[in-house]
Amino acid sequence: MGAEGLNQLAQNNLRFSVRLQPVLKLTFMVITHDLAMVKATAKKMIVRKNGRILERDGRIDIFGAPQQDYTKRLLASMPQMAPEWLTNARERELRERR
Repeated sequence: MGAEGLNQLAQNNLRFSVRLQPVLKLTFMVITHDLAMVKATAKKMIVRKNGRILERDGRIDIFGAPQQDYTKRLLASMPQMAPEWLTNARERELRERR
């Protein structure tokens, strides 16, 4: 299976997991470089560099006000678009909590 097939498989697994999480009250730890996915799905996040933890906080806090220069550069390099299915899943989750 090529990289494109693996990406599709990972997206399908994540899509399924995001739907199950509130129902089954599951916790996931995802290690990724895909900041759009983290922004759309995570509640908490850790930023690491060379194996060391630089920041650990809620996703909203880190994306909104990063404390470390490395984190600021990392977030600034992120494309400003997210896959539609991730954005829709996150919005659906927020509506269900209300």
